Amino acid sequence: MTEGARLAIRTPGARFALPLLDIDLHPGVPAPPARVGTVPGDALRTALVAVASAASKDDALPIFTGIRLWTDGGRLTLLTTDRYRMARCVVPWSGGELDLLAPGAVLAEVARQFSGPVAVHADADRLGLSWGDDAFSTALLGVSFPDERARQLLLRATATGAAEVEADALAAAVRRATPYAGPRGTVTITAWEGELRVQGSDPHNGESEESVKASVSGHHGAAVYQARFLLDALRPFAGRPVRVERQEGLRPTVFTGEIGEVELTHLVVPMRT
Repeated sequence: MTEGARLAIRTPGARFALPLLDIDLHPGVPAPPARVGTVPGDALRTALVAVASAASKDDALPIFTGIRLWTDGGRLTLLTTDRYRMARCVVPWSGGELDLLAPGAVLAEVARQFSGPVAVHADADRLGLSWGDDAFSTALLGVSFPDERARQLLLRATATGAAEVEADALAAAVRRATPYAGPRGTVTITAWEGELRVQGSDPHNGESEESVKASVSGHHGAAVYQARFLLDALRPFAGRPVRVERQEGLRPTVFTGEIGEVELTHLVVPMRT
């Protein structure tokens, strides 16, 4: 209830009061930009949550905190990178052309509310999403990143070896190795015939080694990764198989798979040993 210029909240044995603001000073909710197209809500929710894990959390470099969205015919691509990893999702699209960079964290949070088809609105300054009776809009980030050349370079993989493995089993092994990941938080993955071997080693806490069944082909060798980056890459594939493609040297390891209508690619750069 209101008490003069305050909003009072009462509970048995307690009272709280907040000052009221002048409603006439509220700028209101602007109309969304022009509608550009539509995308299935379930697919967009899955894609936004999946790629957001690879966006930077460092606001000092805002372009790395964003999600790049662009269209190519009947496909909408979402891309994020924090310079050490990259995630890309492709979802069905119906509409016109789109190419922009929007804040990643807020889009991933709003995506959890989607129901039914989602209409996408955009202009030079804002991105809007609407579904059912709900709508959301946000300002765009000023610089689009990465550019087309960087996108093609980072996503062009030449695998020396590949493995098909259940994502849940590999993620569980990485989690169990994490207490032994040492001060850098790293685990080592080595491919053997019919398995991936996950190892952790810490001079203070001990060592771990666990084998996970996998279908392995080609040459893998051993690679060292940040354990948390691996878990972020595997999380969207929960309950599904994932293809892991190893490249030479410090070129990214590529995790690929399909989640319903969503095509997901996640790149993780190995660390120097």
